[in-house]
Formats: sequence, structure tokens, C-alpha cells
Amino acid sequence: MDTKKFFFIISISIILLGLLFTFLNKDYSSDKEYDKLFSNIESTIDNVTRIEIENNSSIIYLFKKNGLWVLPSYDDYPADEEKIRSLLLAIVQLKVIDKKTNNAALHKNLGLSFPLEKNSYRVRLLGGEKNLISDFIIGKSSKHNSDFKYIRKFDNNQSWLFKNVFNIKENEIDWSENSILKVARWRIKSVKLENTKNKDKHIYIYKNKYSDQSFKLANIPKGFNLNSNFNLIAFSSLLESVKKIDIKKSSINKNNNFIKNLYFETFDGLIINIKAFKIEGDIYYYFDIDSDINVRKELNKSEANIVGLPNMLSFEEVRAEVIKYQYLEDWLFKLYDDFNSDTNFILQDIITQKQNN
Repeated sequence: MDTKKFFFIISISIILLGLLFTFLNKDYSSDKEYDKLFSNIESTIDNVTRIEIENNSSIIYLFKKNGLWVLPSYDDYPADEEKIRSLLLAIVQLKVIDKKTNNAALHKNLGLSFPLEKNSYRVRLLGGEKNLISDFIIGKSSKHNSDFKYIRKFDNNQSWLFKNVFNIKENEIDWSENSILKVARWRIKSVKLENTKNKDKHIYIYKNKYSDQSFKLANIPKGFNLNSNFNLIAFSSLLESVKKIDIKKSSINKNNNFIKNLYFETFDGLIINIKAFKIEGDIYYYFDIDSDINVRKELNKSEANIVGLPNMLSFEEVRAEVIKYQYLEDWLFKLYDDFNSDTNFILQDIITQKQNN
């Protein structure tokens, strides 16, 4: 190989390596100014009354009715307003960080073709009379950094790279609240689990004081103890996360197919009564939330000085909580199996006979 050809090959290699290094180390820092892709809809985003989210196998809809977002496939069950706001805010604030191809033939490689590729989404925002406000496709993640994704407006071949901040839910029900209730275990004063077939074998646990660290089991038969393998605090944590997999309008006669009752009281005066019903082979739950000043048990003087003891809610806050959960009385919920199994106990399941010494 002659010297000129050798130096030519070396020069080309250096140039290619330099270009590759520049590409891989492109500055996508958050303090750099980039253009907003949807600046044209900032003034109209509040007019959105319909959201459509499509993937390669299904499409979900979210509607705004009478000023509130709802899930149309679940009899207009309330959507989580914060999730909707976060989505719309992420759209209007989306900034592109790199201009990519405008060749439609290459869209498939970026997950931006239509019909949609796997793991791609088409999002449409519509206003009154179904007038289109925005329509775009979110494609694949960048091979060099999974935090970045490709995007293009549906009616425009120009593609862009952006830092993904979207939390797109694929199931309509996931656009509602994450947990039906959120009641911390330290608030619980007592729990009663009652099975309709074994009412005389119900479970009742309680605390005497707000500061007590553990629960007591009532009505233990003579000659028996609490099973050491069972922790009563598990019952008090049931309401910290109550997740659903189906929702029905509460139009049935709740006296039919009643199978069990769960009754919770808190030290601050909140009452949660959960009734379980068998409907077409599945268990659905009805939530009745109320407050009672007579249930409330204030801190005694010694408890008030305990370091680390969470503050007790005021009764005004408890009443506000009842109003917050008032909408639940119109619905029945199918819950995850762990809630069914964690409440499917009678007294004999958690006690054991004393051993003779």
C-alpha cells in the first residue's frame, strides 16, 4: 500500500470516529433552550374535552363532562384529574431537542409510522364538536439513551427527538385514582371482619390507645392463643392501598348475594364499612364512608408528648375526607385478589390451641 493511500485511509477513519464521538456525546442538557413542539395549542389546551390514546391493538377514550373528566367505558366513573392535568401539561411544555428525518419511508424505524408499531402511541386531543386540537405519534426510544423518544405530528413527516416525560396508561381504568382509599394504618382503632356464613366466628381487633404499637384480638376462646405466625397489623394496613380491576354502577340490590362485611374505625372518627357481594361469580365491594364524633378518641396527655407519633387529624379534616369519598357510594368495585385473600379469614384461621406444658 502506497503512503498516500495509507494516510487517506487514516484521515477518513479519524473523521468518521470524530463524527461518531460527536453524535454519541451530543449535548441534550436540560438547561439548553429548545423549541416547544406544541406552542400553537397553549391558548386552547383548556378547551380539550376528549382525549384518545391509541396503540397498535386498542384505543381508549377520556371525556370531559360537566367540567369533570370521566371514563366512558365504566359508566362515566371519575378519572383522576391530576393524571389528566399532568398529561396535558406535558404536551404543551414538550420541547424537542433534536431534528430528525422528514422521510416518511424511515418513520417505521423510529416507531412513527401508521398503522402504529408495537409500543408506539397516537394521542389525539379534541375540543367541542370534536374539533381537532392536536394529533401526534410517540415512537421508539433512542438506541443511545432510553430517556429520549421520537415524536412527530400526525399530519407532518418531520420527526423529532424529545426527553420523554409522559406516563401513558394503556388501560382506561388506570386513568382513575390509583387507590380507592388511602387510610394509614396508624389511624386505625379497630377492625371487624364478618363472614355471613360464620357470624359467630368474626374477627375483631382493636387498640386501646392511639399510641399503642400493636393490636389485640378480642373473643379468643378459652384454651387458645393468637397464632404466632399471624400479624394482626396486616388487617390495619388493608386500606393503605385498595386497587381495583373493574367498576360497576351500584344499581343492584345490595341485600342480594351479600357474603362478608368489613368494618373499620379510626381514632380520629372516620368509619369505613366495606360490604362484599358475589356478582356473576366475582366478588365486588361497596364502600360506605362516614364520620362519627363519638367514635373519635382523643390523645391523652402522655401521648401528646410521644416523639414520632403522627398527628391526629382534626374532626374537620375527617369530615372533609368523608366528602372527598362521597362519590364511592355510587359504585361497586372488583379488587385485586390479594384484597380478597387478605380478608377471607374467620377467627379459627388465626388462633391456635395452647400447648400443655
